[in-house]
Amino acid sequence: MLFPLLRDLGGQDPSALVDDHGALMARLDEVTAALGVPSASLAGLLRTLDDELRDHLDREEAAAVPVLLEMTPAQAARLFHGLG
Repeated sequence: MLFPLLRDLGGQDPSALVDDHGALMARLDEVTAALGVPSASLAGLLRTLDDELRDHLDREEAAAVPVLLEMTPAQAARLFHGLG
């Protein structure tokens, strides 16, 4: 829902953010797999996930917030609630 908005209203290419989601899901799979096996690498995997997730959220916020702030209440209602 957010990425088409960035493209359509913000004129931005959201492909890097979409790619981030794939990478973050892979990182979560690694963490999940490590949970079943006691290992010192779990702490490192969690630190890496934390770093990557924070970086992604910073980029996503920088891209999305200006677009969201430019929306009218009616646009937001249509987008998020199917109203209007």
